[in-house]
Amino acid sequence: MDDSCARRGHTSVYDARREQLVVFGGVASYDATVGGDGDDVFVADASKLRIYDVGAHSLSLDATPASGEAPGPRRAHVAYAVDDAMVIYGGYTWRVGGADGVSPDDVCAVILEQSTPHVLDLATRTWSRLASGAPDASRGVRGLASTPGALGDMQWRAFRGVALAACAAARGAAFVVGGVSAALGLAGGVHALRVDRGGGGGWRERWTMLEGGFEGTAWTPRFGCGAACLDDRFVVVFGGTVAGELDGELDAGPRNLDDVLVFDAAATALPDAPPGRRAPPGRAAWLACDRGSLERPAARNCASLTALASVSGERVAVLFGGGVFGEAYFDDCYVLRLLDAPEGAERRPVASLASLAERRLAEHLDASNVAHLLAFAHDRGCAGLKRSCLEFLQRSYNPLFQDAGGDSEPLPLPRGDAAALEDALPGYGAAAATPSLARELRRALDGI
Repeated sequence: MDDSCARRGHTSVYDARREQLVVFGGVASYDATVGGDGDDVFVADASKLRIYDVGAHSLSLDATPASGEAPGPRRAHVAYAVDDAMVIYGGYTWRVGGADGVSPDDVCAVILEQSTPHVLDLATRTWSRLASGAPDASRGVRGLASTPGALGDMQWRAFRGVALAACAAARGAAFVVGGVSAALGLAGGVHALRVDRGGGGGWRERWTMLEGGFEGTAWTPRFGCGAACLDDRFVVVFGGTVAGELDGELDAGPRNLDDVLVFDAAATALPDAPPGRRAPPGRAAWLACDRGSLERPAARNCASLTALASVSGERVAVLFGGGVFGEAYFDDCYVLRLLDAPEGAERRPVASLASLAERRLAEHLDASNVAHLLAFAHDRGCAGLKRSCLEFLQRSYNPLFQDAGGDSEPLPLPRGDAAALEDALPGYGAAAATPSLARELRRALDGI
């Protein structure tokens, strides 16, 4: 790995078809000689992508630079994958203006750059800059509103063009959560971005501002939060920072949060826009969350929140890192699980006789039989019973999977003593003798 790989404020997207991580943007260093307070040195050439080959375990500069209309250098943007493509949106770009100050044209150009999504075709490595769409009647000079009470295009972009936002994809849309306006410093809300191929084969963007999160106590505008999507439906948001003026106290400093917010993307309406107009606001279906009495992560910002499937098949979100600016960086890890989430209205298939038998056996799991039944389920291909056994081990012995709302500690296991472990979980030795099952056992007891 060469020194030019080092950076922060970048994004990475997993290209599943080619088994590669595609890294874009960020800053490579800090130059204290620029201006009075110094400045970040951006990774300048956006046509050159960093590619991590998952199979070869190597990180290298892409040998074939991307072509097309690439986005400008930036950091603290968001990126996500859709339809064999990578979408880049928002972020902080180059510093605006020079010794003579900042002109309105400079500000408008930066707002336009920051708020216009770019799409990279991962198959052809070709960038496309999305068209802004047809103007509406309220847009005047430089896109500023000419009609009282209306938001012009440039003002609209300034409000939703955000940096330090979180992004989670669900139901064909990317939900851009929180952040700050990279040009004006205004707080960002919750917006849904849908990017798809238009009738002519080119890419198009469709934005919907979500209401509902700004009323009551469900949502507080913030930046630096984490977001992930579970089951292609539930968008989970953790923490972040509230600026003093957003917290009701103009003189108050920033305040870090440790709250967990969830909204149901399946119940969130995303109306389409009439031709040449912006879409009317949608409604975010926020869910009430009871966090229980277990230890919660400390308040922080800029933590990562990643959705994945545990060894038992349960979809969870893994929180890692983050920090408090100027005070601490965290290296801890938490598993967030949604219990008693609402179920969908889709019709479920009738259960087979075999699955009914597996469910009946799962109702009688305990420490004396779980290892035996796990080995049996693995050998006979009883997927439902196997998941139930692994879930029982997770909830009983793994500190990361204790049920929210309960005060019970994980049951002790004699680690490193095979005979004592066999006494605690009869049949453990036979189950662990199968290499693939042994790995799943270790994940259930100690991992995710």
